[in-house]
Parts: sequence; structure tokens; C-alpha cells
Amino acid sequence: MKTSYKPSKLPAIAAQVRKEHPTSSEIRNYQLDNSFLDEVRQWAKLPKEDVDGEAITIPIRKVRLLANYVPANSLHLPLLNLTRILFLRANEEIARSLFILWQDFFENQDLCYLLYRIVQDKAELVKKIVSNTKLENTTMLQWFPSKNIPYAVGRECMRWQKSDRICFSDRLMTLGIMPSTRLGQRCIQEYLTFCDRTGYLEISDRDMLPTLKKYSPDSIKLFLKNILTELKVEDFQRYYQCGTYLRNTYTSDAGTLKYKNFFSGFAPEQELKYHRWLNYILIRESFSKNSNDERLQFWSQYVPYSTDAYRVSASECLVIEFEMYSIIEFTTKTMGPLYIYRKDIFEKFVKKYLKCMNNTELRHSLYNELLQYATERIIHHDNWQYKTSRYLMAHSII
Repeated sequence: MKTSYKPSKLPAIAAQVRKEHPTSSEIRNYQLDNSFLDEVRQWAKLPKEDVDGEAITIPIRKVRLLANYVPANSLHLPLLNLTRILFLRANEEIARSLFILWQDFFENQDLCYLLYRIVQDKAELVKKIVSNTKLENTTMLQWFPSKNIPYAVGRECMRWQKSDRICFSDRLMTLGIMPSTRLGQRCIQEYLTFCDRTGYLEISDRDMLPTLKKYSPDSIKLFLKNILTELKVEDFQRYYQCGTYLRNTYTSDAGTLKYKNFFSGFAPEQELKYHRWLNYILIRESFSKNSNDERLQFWSQYVPYSTDAYRVSASECLVIEFEMYSIIEFTTKTMGPLYIYRKDIFEKFVKKYLKCMNNTELRHSLYNELLQYATERIIHHDNWQYKTSRYLMAHSII
């Protein structure tokens, strides 16, 4: 016959043990009573020279509770003395608890500095609490003083397992960051500021736009610096809505003062790539929002070779510039042939007419009075794309 025996005092003793030695998760949810908070107030007021002596007299149970108090600092106390006590008494359990709580209170600079000191001066202890992760002490020493901790954590996540397309939440967990914490959620929200090319191409224009609209101006700059590094020029034709939003909200058109100020601090190759992104947008706006438009499809191929594109509303034309040549195309509403000019000739003899003539007048003048300056005039009949492409290649325009 099976029998079982349960000591009568076991439940009471177990409850007492849990109270005296709470786990990290229990510490996190433990309600701090008023008598303990009164002690915390007294510790916070201690003269600097008395803190070290007081620290060694505090029962370890109360040090654990102090580790629960400091991250949120609900009383808004000065934390210098309290973090000093935690630093002096930190053991593996307390350090682990602080690291877990930090993920919800990473904006607490005193807590960040405390963890920095613990990692710096108690390296072996810290190695134990992250032993089941890919996180290293040197990485944490970069995280805690960072001005943008979610970005720093996210960048580190992208370094791990690039060859495996595991979801970003799982990457966070490889570094000991719980996706459900405030830090984990911020990293997920800021994903577009540090992900790689594959990550971007997995997100559609439509799905990316709502995230960009939630970003702060600083996050927008981080996003642009990263995406302009990761993507190839031709990739940007996928992101019409996002590019339009960025242009209208943050950068304005290329060449404007707002544009120049925004891109101060960007690498020249990043700015050039963004400029070509705007060229994609302008070509799409000029011809048709229908991706099947033949002129949109044709000229989008040559955006990576372009230096500029601009639309002239008075004459309803689009100018696409390359290093040595300028090309005039008329918009969807008016059609008309395309004209190719050497850039210097275009600037000197043709450009001035674009703003002072309407569409009908300009088309008449380009054919009857200014045709001598064009190196080629191509009508949009069957096979016009082949003829234009051959001309561009033959004259080293592309």
C-alpha cells in the first residue's frame, strides 16, 4: 500500500523560507511595506562616509528588496547611496535580479551605472548570470552607458546568427533580453533602424509606413542611415509610400536648404542613394501611379545611373539628368516625344524655356526652333524602349 507523509509544519516553514529568500521573479512583484520604505529613506540620507559601514550591516533579505526598489525608485529618492549599497553587497542572485529588472527600467541612468560597475568590477559573477546566453561582459559595458540602449541592443542582436533567418524576438533571447519587457518591445519597435537588407526586403512598403510614422526624428535619422547603407539603389523602387512620407515630412526635395540641413552628418554615398530614391518617386509621380505604365517601367531601370530628376509644372515635363546628358520627357497628361541633350547645351540653350512656356508652347519650340540642340528625338511608338536603350548605351549615358 502506498503511503504519503506531509509534515504538519512544512507549509508554514516553506512560507517563511520564501519570505526570507524570495526568487528573482518574486522580488519583482513583492510589495514593499512602509516600514521597509522608511529604512530606504534613511539609507538615502546617510552621509557619504557612513554608507559603506551601513551596507555591511543590512540583512541580505533587505538588500534583495532594495534591488527591487531601486529600478523604479517610486519615492524619487537620490540613488547614490542606495546603488552603492547594492554594489557592495551584490551577489549572483542580486545581480541577476537587477539585470532582469533593468530590462523594464533601462532609462534609469543610476541603475545603468550600477550594472556597469558590477560588470566592470565583478566580472566572474556576471559571467554566471549570462552563462546560458550569447551575451558577453564587453557587450554589456557598451550597452549600459549608451544614449540609445534599444538601438545598441538591436545592433548586437543583428550580429548573431545572420546566416539563420530566425525571428528577431528569438535573437533578443539569445542575448538574455526578454521580448515581453519594455526594452524588448522597444527593440522590436526600433527594428527598422538596425536590421539588414534581408530584413528590409521581408517588409512591404505598406507595412513599413505605419512604423515610420511612429518614429521620433532621431529614430528616422537612424533608420535612414541604416537603410541607405544596407539596400541597393534598385531596392528603393519598392518603397514609394515610405519615400514620399520621408520627403514630405522630413527632408523636402533634393537641393533645398531643409534637405541639406537634414543630411548634414550623412556619408555622401548615403545622400546620393536617397537622392536616387527621390528620383524613383518623382518618375512614378510624373508618369503614373500604375506600376504597369511603360514609361515608368522603362525609366525606373535607369535611376541608378541618374544624378537628378525634377519636374517643371509650367510646361508639364520631367527632366532626368545623367552625368553628361539631360533628357526631357512629357508627363502622362500630355505625352509627346522625348528629347536628349548634352548637359552643357541643355543648360545654356534649352532649360530657360521650360519654366516660361506652357506645355503646348514648349513642345512646339523644342521641335521647330530648338531641335538643332537635341542629340536625339524619340517618339513613343512601338519599340521606342529598345531604340532609347540602344542610344543610351551607345553614348555611354549609362
